[in-house]
Amino acid sequence: MDRFSQACYNFGLTINTEKSQVIYQSAPGKVYAEPNITSSKKLKVVNRFTYLGS
Repeated sequence: MDRFSQACYNFGLTINTEKSQVIYQSAPGKVYAEPNITSSKKLKVVNRFTYLGS
């Protein structure tokens, strides 16, 4: 997410953290850590979502 966030910043884009969701699975044996996008903003973690793209 850090690279994605930085790439958006480089192109003058903003990420809508209100509408964005993430499916996250931690590696085996690792402590679950809720992902953040930037500036301590959290994304909503879900188990599944419907892709509404083109």
